[in-house]
Amino acid sequence: MESTATTEDPTAPLTDFHYHADLPDFMTGILKRMDTMESEISYFHRQLADKDAIIDMLKQQQHQLQQEQHQQQIRQLEQQQQQTQQPQQPTTTATTAQPLEEPTPVTNPWQDVTKLRTVRQPMGPVPLSHSLKKTQAAARTFFPPSPNQGFKYLYINTSKRLPTKELRTKFRRLGITTSRLLDIHYPTRNVIAVLVHNDYEREFLDHIAKFNIAPITDFDPNDPAHLQDPALAGDDISSNEKEFHMATVLNKRMLNTLHYIRAPIRRAVGIYFMNQGWISDDELNQTLAAPDAEMDSADASFVATSTTTPPARPMTNNIDD
Repeated sequence: MESTATTEDPTAPLTDFHYHADLPDFMTGILKRMDTMESEISYFHRQLADKDAIIDMLKQQQHQLQQEQHQQQIRQLEQQQQQTQQPQQPTTTATTAQPLEEPTPVTNPWQDVTKLRTVRQPMGPVPLSHSLKKTQAAARTFFPPSPNQGFKYLYINTSKRLPTKELRTKFRRLGITTSRLLDIHYPTRNVIAVLVHNDYEREFLDHIAKFNIAPITDFDPNDPAHLQDPALAGDDISSNEKEFHMATVLNKRMLNTLHYIRAPIRRAVGIYFMNQGWISDDELNQTLAAPDAEMDSADASFVATSTTTPPARPMTNNIDD
């Protein structure tokens, strides 16, 4: 009995290309990606068509607004003409039609230079005041020597004993260039000592005067009354002994302060300390020859005697603010 089944012709075309059983797997993957791309392209075409429709709608609305504005101007002109007509000539006088102004187009706000400047002004760059101060400090290096050479401590009242870093922050908020404040410490309670160059003294005093801050003009850092050690408050301690202890405390304070002064002006400040009698010539030379190192603080040494070791002091006298 002959079989009725027919065999497939291997040369017949692939009528269903996507799902043909003999299609390799990699081709199936490629076709699927092509299907995905076709779907995405169709989606984008629909989106573009929607956008075109929106643009057309906006153009129509713009045209309608211009027409309404035009009509409004015509009505305003007609009202003006009616108001200017005389009562005795209600209809005989022919009126000359005024030329209509062109309708004001809807302007782009970004083409308004005045508005742009107003908007951009708050968004401008921050003033580089700190960089300018550093530039001015660098320029002073090339100035000739000042005829007003030297340094001076200025003394100011205070109600609080704040860390030196906070004091510099408060001075900065007052608009003072804190890099010109070479040293800040407390010589006694409720008093701040500020070391400045003679050239900066007048500017500093004028600036703090704007805030009703007056310096203490008669403050004497050598006065033994600034010693707060209870052991030295008794009457059994002679005045000479108190003066000796005050000189010792002041000597330690200034030697420690000298280590935190910037190197280029350390010798000049040391000579000022020496001329004030706070340190000796040998101590100045030893300090200048020694490497920079953390030393005991002089800020709180007014409460100590010559045998008391003051607490450690952070490096806050650095003038490179």
